[in-house]
Amino acid sequence: MSTASTGRPTFGLTSRNSEDSKKLGIRQKFNRGVIQMVVSAVVWLFALGTASKLIIFAEQVYKGGMAEFFSARLGDLTFPAFGLHYQGQLGAVIAGGQALAVLAGLGMTFSPAAGMRRLGSMILVAWAGLWVAGAASLVMEVQSSEMIVITAASTVVFVCTLIRGFRLWNSKKSAKHG
Repeated sequence: MSTASTGRPTFGLTSRNSEDSKKLGIRQKFNRGVIQMVVSAVVWLFALGTASKLIIFAEQVYKGGMAEFFSARLGDLTFPAFGLHYQGQLGAVIAGGQALAVLAGLGMTFSPAAGMRRLGSMILVAWAGLWVAGAASLVMEVQSSEMIVITAASTVVFVCTLIRGFRLWNSKKSAKHG
């Protein structure tokens, strides 16, 4: 067991000393940048796409309809996804509230204040988590290939949201108050 210059044990899990690990080559920086762009693009597309659909759902449901992001069908039975099914005027209020929350969460991630960035990240992680929970509960009811694909895609989006949230959580941005 060795200790790096920080005094923390490495347990032999690092292949390079701490000075070498801090120096990234151009290829590593480029790869990290591309991965971060892809992760952010996935989160942005998910958040903006679902928020815009929620606004459409709110209008549709308010006029007396019913809306849902996805559901599973088994014969004549239909299983809606928990938290992603809207009906009646209360459903319109819930859909509108979810749209506002997702858009506010996305906007908060731009804040120079760490607390706001973290709150925005938590909102987006909770929204993606609701999708994973809804899809996973439906795939337990009906094991169709469509539901398995939806669950897998929701899981990828959730992981991307977590990665972006952790990156923003540890970001060193700070506002200069003069």
